[in-house]
Amino acid sequence: MEKYKGMIRFTGSFKGHIPALNDVQKVRWSKFRGCLRTDVTFNNGQKCSAYSKLPFKD
Repeated sequence: MEKYKGMIRFTGSFKGHIPALNDVQKVRWSKFRGCLRTDVTFNNGQKCSAYSKLPFKD
C-alpha cells in the first residue's frame, strides 16, 4: 500500500496496481496499540483515520 500521484493504491510484486482511495492530499501510517493506524487528508480537507489489527508474533 502506498501513496502515488494523489491516490492510495495496492501494488504487488509484479506489474499492476489497484487504486483504493482517490483525491488524497496527505497520508500517514503509524503503529498504535497493536494496530496499523492510517490517517488520510483528502484534497477537500476531509480527514479520516482507519485502524488495522496487526498480527502478534510469538
